Amino acid sequence: MFKSLFLIPIFIFLLQCENDSVSEDCSAVTCYVETLHLQLIDQNSNENLLENDTYIQDDIAITDNNSNAIPFSIVSSSFGQAIQILLTSTRTELLNYTFTIKNKTTFNSTISIEKTGEGNFCCGIKKEVTSITVTGIENEINLSKKTIMVFLE
Repeated sequence: MFKSLFLIPIFIFLLQCENDSVSEDCSAVTCYVETLHLQLIDQNSNENLLENDTYIQDDIAITDNNSNAIPFSIVSSSFGQAIQILLTSTRTELLNYTFTIKNKTTFNSTISIEKTGEGNFCCGIKKEVTSITVTGIENEINLSKKTIMVFLE
């Protein structure tokens, strides 16, 4: 009898333990995120217009097809300062962005994302950027490095 009284509270306690395999703790996981870098280059001098502060982050707007603002940052990299966009797509899709520089220069970009694997719960799908096109401005694209140089007057 004494053993039964001792085991009942333990059994009730164990029943209250939550076994929720759907929610995983991803706080300790660092995921690789595809990024796109865009450099603004003076077409006459080939000078990086972000490095010389001709343009700052407040001069730049990036929107999608629904006019939603696309978050970005200006970062220093091995090829100079550039606009960095995180490509957080979760499926195969085309991303269409409109870039506006100081409310006067506007150009468009289409980025093709292809799902290449299932990935995992914390980091999402495995993906690859399969093509980048830019219209409305002179540009150079390096697909393997996911960089775009646009040439401004």
